[in-house]
Amino acid sequence: MGRLASSPQPGSGRLNLGRVASGRSLLLRALPPAVLIDGGAGEPVPGLGRLLDGIRDEVRGRRPGAPIMAARFAELLLLQVIRAELESPAPPGSWRAALADERVARALDALYRAPERAWTVASLARSAGMSRSGFAQAFRGQVGESPLRHLMRWRMELAKEKLRDRPELTLADVASSVGYRDEAAFSVAFRREVGVPSGAYRSGDRESRPAPPASS
Repeated sequence: MGRLASSPQPGSGRLNLGRVASGRSLLLRALPPAVLIDGGAGEPVPGLGRLLDGIRDEVRGRRPGAPIMAARFAELLLLQVIRAELESPAPPGSWRAALADERVARALDALYRAPERAWTVASLARSAGMSRSGFAQAFRGQVGESPLRHLMRWRMELAKEKLRDRPELTLADVASSVGYRDEAAFSVAFRREVGVPSGAYRSGDRESRPAPPASS
């Protein structure tokens, strides 16, 4: 999944994430755990009947390449369902609702564009054009977590992406790119947030486990 959207427009709920895996995690947050398709009023998803017919025909026909064709029909069906869900009104207090709030969306875009900056609640509030207290309350109400908690999660998503896909970067490079001037501080934050040391994550050991007890 590539670039999710362009620069934000007032009330449009569009953000320039410019990321791949990290942007995908945010998109998934905008979707509910399950999407109910109501077939009682016409075709709820454009092309739904044709896509279901295509999957059925491929499964029943057992022609050469049928599993691949059925999988492609299923992918198209999933994309159509996601599109229909994202085009529906956003429920209050959801991440999608936050994007529809022009001021909160401005702060989110600033945070996503420059995760390496030493952001504070006050500086993000200035990006939103709001008071510090008003912004903190609006952000938590719309996004579901505090601004700095959201920043931490975004930084760690970016760090995981770089550790997986950019082996030429040192741990210090990764740390600096997500706002940590000190590699040790980054390693502590990464272990606390992700559950595994950054070096182990890079080497492919990504199974979360509890941190060792502090020495006395």
